[in-house]
Amino acid sequence: MYSQLRDFQYLDDDGIFRSVPEYPEFPWFEGIVNAVTHRNYSLQGDHIRISLFNDHMEIFSPGKLPNIVTLDNMKYTRYSRNPKIARVLSDFGYVRELNEGVKRIYNTL
Repeated sequence: MYSQLRDFQYLDDDGIFRSVPEYPEFPWFEGIVNAVTHRNYSLQGDHIRISLFNDHMEIFSPGKLPNIVTLDNMKYTRYSRNPKIARVLSDFGYVRELNEGVKRIYNTL
């Protein structure tokens, strides 16, 4: 994944070239972790897909949104389709199980 993401350089006000990533790491990493945590594993024959475009990235996770989660309430509604996977990812430090990831993605962009 890292090899597909670009860094852009710009000349800062102090005359030093700086590098800025095409996408901040937290949003895309959280999106992938979220896709792994909440995908519908009963659907076979499909997989999590990451598509890069000129102006955005899309992370697709097979299956519909779980239970009570909608596009409108996603930032504020907590629901874990796969609580055991969430627990393991939490133990490894990838998930905090506090429904903060999607909010932080929006706040970072």
